[in-house]
Amino acid sequence: MKGNVNESWALFKRRLLDLHHKYVLKARVQGEKWRKEIWLTHKAVKTIKRKHKVYRKYKDSKHPACIKADKKAHKEIRRAKYNFERKLADNIKKDTKSFYAYVRSKAKATFTHTRVRVRVRVRVHMSELPVTRTRAARTSGAFTVNCPSPSELVN
Repeated sequence: MKGNVNESWALFKRRLLDLHHKYVLKARVQGEKWRKEIWLTHKAVKTIKRKHKVYRKYKDSKHPACIKADKKAHKEIRRAKYNFERKLADNIKKDTKSFYAYVRSKAKATFTHTRVRVRVRVRVHMSELPVTRTRAARTSGAFTVNCPSPSELVN
């Protein structure tokens, strides 16, 4: 690379761009795909897409066409959810698995099948409770009581 700085830079830039076009793949980054709820019907999805299309056209949620599309979509969503839950209720005797899967999906918290272990720290005299004394408890004078799991209490 002989010559001045500008010529060297132009040569370097040209080679770098050639290599970039030759070896770097062109790919479009797709947006996050919208996952429909299990109870949404095809008709409800179409009305939702139509509502979005109308809003993009007018860009005003108070426009009569937007209000009409919103009401229609809301009504179709309610109908789809009602029909899905009614079918679940009708088939609950035959298909309990899908019913409980739907109920679990609506829960605010997650439930796992783990053994619950509760440890309670109490200050007692040795003769009052069947307790175990841990190494940390020996220094503090506290005792640890191992409570049984709920399944052991039932038996």
